[in-house]
Amino acid sequence: MARPRVLHVFKDAWPTPGGVERTIKLLVDGLQADFDCTVLVNAAGPRTRVDVQDGIVTVRAGTLATVAMTPISLDFPRLFRELRADLVHLHFPNPPGELSHLALKRAVPMVLSYHNDLVRPAWAVPLYRPWLRRVLHGARQILVGDRLMADGSPDLRPVRERCTIVPYGIDAAGLGQTERTARLTAELRERSPRPIVLFVGRLRYYKGLDVLIRAAQRLDVTVLLVGSGAEEAALRRLTADLRLEDRVRFVGAVPEADLPAYYHAADLFVLPSVYRSESFGIAMLEAQACGVPAISTDLGTATSVVNVHGESGLVVEPGSVKALAGAIRTLLDDPDRRRRMGQRARELAGRFTAARMVRETGRVYDEVLGCA
Repeated sequence: MARPRVLHVFKDAWPTPGGVERTIKLLVDGLQADFDCTVLVNAAGPRTRVDVQDGIVTVRAGTLATVAMTPISLDFPRLFRELRADLVHLHFPNPPGELSHLALKRAVPMVLSYHNDLVRPAWAVPLYRPWLRRVLHGARQILVGDRLMADGSPDLRPVRERCTIVPYGIDAAGLGQTERTARLTAELRERSPRPIVLFVGRLRYYKGLDVLIRAAQRLDVTVLLVGSGAEEAALRRLTADLRLEDRVRFVGAVPEADLPAYYHAADLFVLPSVYRSESFGIAMLEAQACGVPAISTDLGTATSVVNVHGESGLVVEPGSVKALAGAIRTLLDDPDRRRRMGQRARELAGRFTAARMVRETGRVYDEVLGCA
């Protein structure tokens, strides 16, 4: 019997770093025994291409430009229509995917993963919201990573009965130290005599990295920023203006195999996000699985479920340089407390496994396809 065909639709695909990209990879890898998964995303340039790796087909639609953080592609709607699927899995936010589904795939059942609220650009949100709500009403099921997001999002309230909580998960087994990563961890610590404060992720507007850089003014630390993104140039200028080049290091993108070395080298992981676009914190969860306590912000999303205040780390007011610097100093000044929090962080990270996420997502697929 042929496996049902599932089309995953988003902006980017792994190895482009990001929480959604990593989640899609875990899903297609974990579900390929039961579902024939194809991934449709945008290419980095104008040429459309098809990649096949480990039996997974990724179609990258040629992209002409990016407007309001949205890729513009003439090929994307055509490919969306032509790629055969028994089920479409949209990953929101991604206007090209959502609008393509409204226009072209109404007869194909659709589920939607609601990864975060729509926040920016502020001028575009009210224009796009009516289309978003049409898409949400057309979804057979809406997958949300945590009950806080499902209950607190204004766009999900009208369709709350269609929301299914499927917590995100990670493959903690892949985060263990190897001979190579242990050597890299030692090198990182040797090059950073100060305590290491780590951030891993895309350098985007909602991450609040300007707050972290300003907090570094008040601390004797080395801040490692692992990742790249649209805000990098502005953050580099801020670092230079504050004369913090010796304390704030822009590491850039790191190969997946080397990431555990950075986690194990860190004294603290900091996720200083300032908008609800940060809905969970996959990189923070990976750091916790490596025994690293975290400092995050109270956004009313699952970041404060992943990082439990007073247990696995500290949760502070978003956007406050004083609060963030104070929390970092508090934990760096108390190694015993930091060690206990790191142990607890590792324990709590065990709640969020890739196996559970894959299993529950597959159950949703079966349910939707059984009713199609």
